[in-house]
Amino acid sequence: MKPSHSGGIILVGAIHLFCVAQLAAGKDIEKCFTCYSGSSWEECKDSEISCSTAKSGKIQHCYKYQYTVQENNKTVSKHFKGCAVEGFCDTICSKKEKEGATDCQTYCCDEEVCNNVSALLSSKIFVASTGLIIGLVYLF
Repeated sequence: MKPSHSGGIILVGAIHLFCVAQLAAGKDIEKCFTCYSGSSWEECKDSEISCSTAKSGKIQHCYKYQYTVQENNKTVSKHFKGCAVEGFCDTICSKKEKEGATDCQTYCCDEEVCNNVSALLSSKIFVASTGLIIGLVYLF
């Protein structure tokens, strides 16, 4: 008779759902890296700042975004890092594109000073996929 793993699978599934729910609930971020550069990420020096509560809501993300824009007949690359309220990450590129920007890329994360990484994957995606992988490994 083959042993049943259904109890373990249920436990792994419950842990995974708890982790995803915690991320979805959001939390206040206290520190992010901040910087601005008009040319490149290499020029953009990281400095840690304290994120205070903004007028429009609680700080829930650190962000990093870049875009290009035409200034004085030249293509200029803009690079930013800082603290963001809920919704900022979903709207900043569309806002910049309405102002004439192109090639906008955004990275937002939900941990302290997490916006110094170069990857454009969210920690939420990482946790969700990790839970799925653990469940599949346990199943087989």
